[in-house]
Amino acid sequence: MAGSLALFLGVAWVLGREARSATFRTADTLEATKGLPVMGQIPRIPSRRRNGVLNYIIKKRNSAAVEAIRDLSTSLIISGREGQPKVIMSTSSAPGECKTTQTLALAHNLTGLGQRVLVIEGTFAGVYSDPILAQKRMQISCLSCPVL
Repeated sequence: MAGSLALFLGVAWVLGREARSATFRTADTLEATKGLPVMGQIPRIPSRRRNGVLNYIIKKRNSAAVEAIRDLSTSLIISGREGQPKVIMSTSSAPGECKTTQTLALAHNLTGLGQRVLVIEGTFAGVYSDPILAQKRMQISCLSCPVL
Protein backbone atom coordinates (compact mmCIF):
# COMPACT_ATOMS: atom_id res chain seq x y z
CA MET A 1 0.00 0.00 0.00
CA ALA A 2 2.77 2.45 0.96
CA GLY A 3 4.71 1.57 -2.20
CA SER A 4 1.68 2.25 -4.40
CA LEU A 5 1.08 5.58 -2.67
CA ALA A 6 4.74 6.56 -3.10
CA LEU A 7 4.62 5.60 -6.79
CA PHE A 8 1.41 7.59 -7.30
CA LEU A 9 2.83 10.66 -5.53
CA GLY A 10 6.07 10.40 -7.52
CA VAL A 11 4.25 10.23 -10.85
CA ALA A 12 1.95 13.11 -9.82
CA TRP A 13 4.95 15.21 -8.82
CA VAL A 14 6.71 14.59 -12.16
CA LEU A 15 3.56 15.34 -14.19
CA GLY A 16 2.89 18.49 -12.16
CA ARG A 17 6.42 19.71 -12.69
CA GLU A 18 6.20 19.00 -16.40
CA ALA A 19 2.90 20.89 -16.67
CA ARG A 20 4.41 23.96 -14.99
CA SER A 21 7.49 23.92 -17.22
CA ALA A 22 7.64 26.79 -19.69
CA THR A 23 10.50 25.35 -21.72
CA PHE A 24 10.54 24.20 -25.31
CA ARG A 25 11.79 20.67 -25.87
CA THR A 26 12.12 20.80 -29.67
CA ALA A 27 12.87 23.40 -32.31
CA ASP A 28 9.59 22.55 -34.07
CA THR A 29 7.58 23.39 -30.93
CA LEU A 30 9.43 26.68 -30.53
CA GLU A 31 8.87 27.63 -34.18
CA ALA A 32 5.19 26.69 -34.02
CA THR A 33 4.59 28.59 -30.77
CA LYS A 34 6.58 31.76 -31.52
CA GLY A 35 6.31 31.85 -35.30
CA LEU A 36 10.04 32.52 -35.65
CA PRO A 37 12.64 30.35 -37.36
CA VAL A 38 15.21 28.44 -35.32
CA MET A 39 18.62 29.07 -36.88
CA GLY A 40 20.46 26.37 -34.96
CA GLN A 41 20.56 24.06 -31.98
CA ILE A 42 23.74 23.42 -30.03
CA PRO A 43 23.80 20.15 -28.08
CA ARG A 44 24.93 20.10 -24.48
CA ILE A 45 28.70 20.06 -24.14
CA PRO A 46 30.08 17.71 -21.45
CA SER A 47 31.58 20.40 -19.21
CA ARG A 48 30.16 22.49 -16.39
CA ARG A 49 32.64 25.36 -16.47
CA ARG A 50 32.98 27.87 -19.32
CA ASN A 51 36.73 27.30 -19.58
CA GLY A 52 36.11 23.57 -20.07
CA VAL A 53 33.52 24.29 -22.77
CA LEU A 54 35.88 26.55 -24.68
CA ASN A 55 38.72 24.02 -24.41
CA TYR A 56 36.30 21.35 -25.69
CA ILE A 57 35.43 23.56 -28.68
CA ILE A 58 39.10 24.11 -29.47
CA LYS A 59 40.17 20.45 -29.06
CA LYS A 60 37.12 18.50 -30.36
CA ARG A 61 36.69 20.13 -33.77
CA ASN A 62 34.72 17.20 -35.20
CA SER A 63 32.20 16.87 -32.37
CA ALA A 64 28.46 17.33 -32.87
CA ALA A 65 28.49 20.50 -30.75
CA VAL A 66 31.27 22.15 -32.76
CA GLU A 67 29.55 21.15 -35.99
CA ALA A 68 26.33 22.75 -34.69
CA ILE A 69 28.26 25.96 -33.91
CA ARG A 70 29.67 25.94 -37.45
CA ASP A 71 26.17 25.42 -38.84
CA LEU A 72 24.86 28.31 -36.73
CA SER A 73 27.62 30.64 -37.90
CA THR A 74 26.94 29.67 -41.52
CA SER A 75 23.22 30.31 -41.03
CA LEU A 76 23.98 33.72 -39.55
CA ILE A 77 26.39 34.62 -42.35
CA ILE A 78 23.86 33.83 -45.10
CA SER A 79 20.80 35.15 -43.26
CA GLY A 80 21.32 38.85 -43.95
CA ARG A 81 19.19 40.48 -46.62
CA GLU A 82 21.98 42.89 -47.53
CA GLY A 83 24.92 40.54 -47.14
CA GLN A 84 26.57 39.27 -44.01
CA PRO A 85 25.19 40.80 -40.79
CA LYS A 86 27.54 43.20 -39.02
CA VAL A 87 25.99 42.82 -35.56
CA ILE A 88 24.85 39.64 -33.82
CA MET A 89 23.16 39.95 -30.45
CA SER A 90 22.57 37.15 -27.98
CA THR A 91 20.32 37.93 -25.04
CA SER A 92 18.17 36.33 -22.38
CA SER A 93 16.40 37.45 -19.25
CA ALA A 94 17.90 34.73 -17.07
CA PRO A 95 21.49 34.06 -16.01
CA GLY A 96 23.15 30.74 -16.70
CA GLU A 97 21.64 30.11 -20.14
CA CYS A 98 25.05 29.95 -21.86
CA LYS A 99 24.78 33.27 -23.68
CA THR A 100 28.43 34.16 -23.13
CA THR A 101 29.64 30.64 -23.88
CA GLN A 102 27.59 30.48 -27.08
CA THR A 103 28.79 33.95 -28.07
CA LEU A 104 32.44 33.05 -27.51
CA ALA A 105 32.04 29.75 -29.38
CA LEU A 106 30.47 31.59 -32.30
CA ALA A 107 33.18 34.27 -32.15
CA HIS A 108 35.86 31.58 -32.14
CA ASN A 109 34.30 30.00 -35.23
CA LEU A 110 33.97 33.33 -37.05
CA THR A 111 37.60 34.25 -36.36
CA GLY A 112 38.54 30.88 -37.85
CA LEU A 113 36.76 32.02 -41.01
CA GLY A 114 38.89 35.15 -41.11
CA GLN A 115 36.24 37.48 -39.67
CA ARG A 116 37.08 40.27 -37.26
CA VAL A 117 35.07 39.94 -34.06
CA LEU A 118 34.41 42.28 -31.16
CA VAL A 119 32.49 40.79 -28.24
CA ILE A 120 30.81 43.32 -25.98
CA GLU A 121 29.27 41.81 -22.89
CA GLY A 122 26.97 43.67 -20.57
CA THR A 123 25.28 42.59 -17.39
CA PHE A 124 22.64 44.04 -15.10
CA ALA A 125 24.07 42.01 -12.22
CA GLY A 126 26.68 44.62 -11.32
CA VAL A 127 30.40 44.61 -11.99
CA TYR A 128 31.37 41.52 -13.92
CA SER A 129 34.73 40.36 -15.12
CA ASP A 130 35.35 37.06 -16.87
CA PRO A 131 38.97 35.92 -17.22
CA ILE A 132 37.97 33.71 -20.16
CA LEU A 133 37.20 36.82 -22.21
CA ALA A 134 40.86 37.85 -21.96
CA GLN A 135 42.35 34.71 -23.50
CA LYS A 136 44.70 35.76 -26.28
CA ARG A 137 44.55 32.43 -28.13
CA MET A 138 40.93 33.13 -29.10
CA GLN A 139 42.02 36.23 -31.09
CA ILE A 140 38.82 38.03 -30.15
CA SER A 141 38.63 41.62 -28.98
CA CYS A 142 36.48 41.73 -25.85
CA LEU A 143 34.92 44.40 -23.73
CA SER A 144 33.06 43.38 -20.59
CA CYS A 145 31.11 46.05 -18.76
CA PRO A 146 28.13 46.45 -16.44
CA VAL A 147 24.97 47.94 -17.91
CA LEU A 148 23.82 50.88 -15.80
